[in-house]
Amino acid sequence: MLDKKKSGLMIKIVALFIAISFAASLVPFLLNTNQNSQPQPQQQPLVNEDPVNSQEQIQGLMAQADFNFENQNYDQSALFYDQVILIDSENVDAKSGLGASKVLSGNSQEGFDLLNQVISVNPEHAGSQYFLAVSSKNLGNNEQARTSYQKYLELEPEGKHAEDAKSALSELNVE
Repeated sequence: MLDKKKSGLMIKIVALFIAISFAASLVPFLLNTNQNSQPQPQQQPLVNEDPVNSQEQIQGLMAQADFNFENQNYDQSALFYDQVILIDSENVDAKSGLGASKVLSGNSQEGFDLLNQVISVNPEHAGSQYFLAVSSKNLGNNEQARTSYQKYLELEPEGKHAEDAKSALSELNVE
């Protein structure tokens, strides 16, 4: 009699374990936390001759790029910024975002080059000044880093990166 109870209990435990395992495997799917489930950009955008549709397309791609950037998915954000640049090669916000994405994903030289392009067209682009400073510091060009941090703080003394810029500037001034 005891063996029958034990085997029945064992069957229930195994069934419960299988049910829990199955439920646990569904959690990432239900919460959509799987990194690979994010929408992938098209490899080649459909360039629209209609300026209204092109602007809508750019706005959508920029929204996806900015979302990925804010969530620290820098490689993914770079893909979306690239798509915008294919449509509008003069888009300084996309070039700045791409440069910042490159810097934050470890490619400081490529980011530096892109951000310099933006600064040459618009020296008042605060975000580009900040990330140009970061890339300059990463590349060991402390004088350029100082200049760009100072310019960023002139443009946005209370900006998103102001505290980090002040801290980095203090650190550079000690050296």
